Amino acid sequence: MELRHLRYFVAVAEDENMRHAAGRLHIVQPALSRQIRQLEDEIGYALFDRLPRGVRLNAAGQVFLELAREILSRVDEAVERTRRVARGEVGRLCIGFIENASWFGAFPEAIQQYRARYPKVSLDLRPMFSTDQFEAITAGQLDAGFCYTLEALPAGCETLPLRMDTVVLAVPRPYGWKKRRDVCLHELQDEAFVGLARTHASAYADRIRSTAYAGGLSPRIVQEAVNEATLLSLVSAGIGLGFCNSANERRKPPFVDFVPVVDFDLKLPLCLVWEQSNSSAALKAFRVIVERYR
Repeated sequence: MELRHLRYFVAVAEDENMRHAAGRLHIVQPALSRQIRQLEDEIGYALFDRLPRGVRLNAAGQVFLELAREILSRVDEAVERTRRVARGEVGRLCIGFIENASWFGAFPEAIQQYRARYPKVSLDLRPMFSTDQFEAITAGQLDAGFCYTLEALPAGCETLPLRMDTVVLAVPRPYGWKKRRDVCLHELQDEAFVGLARTHASAYADRIRSTAYAGGLSPRIVQEAVNEATLLSLVSAGIGLGFCNSANERRKPPFVDFVPVVDFDLKLPLCLVWEQSNSSAALKAFRVIVERYR
C-alpha cells in the first residue's frame, strides 16, 4: 500500500464519484478505478458500494476513511516539520558567549534579531570562558560561541571576526589619572597590581603579563582575581591597578577610571567560532544574522 492509494481513496470518498475525483486528481478515470480496486484487494474487503451513479462508502470504508485522513495528516505534518528543520526554522541552537561580549555589539543585536525571526528555535545561551567554549564546540556541546581568539583554535574551527577590543589600565579614581593623555609602563613600576588568576583564562592572563614584561614592566601583584568583575571591584577598593578588557567600560564601578597605556599594545579579537563540520541549518541562519553586525 502506498500513500497515493490513500490520497486516491480519500478523494473518491469525498466526491462519491470516480469521474469527479479523477478530474480533481488529474488522472484518467480508468486508472483511478484500478488504484481503488488494488487498495480493496490488498485490504481484502470492499470499501465502497457501487451505485448506478457513483459510489458510496460502506461501513468498512467509513472506518478506513477516518484512519486514512489521520495518516495523511500526520504525513503532511512530518513533511512540513522536516522542511522547517531543513530551513533552520525549528530545532535547537546552543550558543556560548564570553560575558564581555554580551553587553553591546553583535551578540545582543544578533540574539534579538534571531529570536524575532526564528521563534520556533529553542535558543540555549551559555556564558563560558573562551577556552571552555573551544572545547565545547569541538565536543559538539555548543553550535557556536562568541569568543576572544588569543590562542590557536582547534583544527576544523571557522571564525567570523566581529570587533577588536583592547586592554586598558583600570585605576582607582582617587589617583586622578582620568585626564592624563599618556601613561607609560615605566611609570607603573612601583605600583601595586591586581592580577588575573590563570584558573580559567590562562591564555589571556599570560598574554597580559608577557606584554607587560616585553615593555619593561614586572607588575607587583598583591592580589589575584578570578575574573575581571572581581578585578574591577578590587581596583575600586584601592587594592591596586589592573589591566583589563576595554569592553568593561560599560560596567566598571563608578570609582574606577580606564586609562590607555601608550606602550602596552594587546589586541583582543572577538569572533564567532563554530565547527566547520556542523551542518545545522539553524546555525547557518544564525551566522547570516550575526554577519550583519560585524
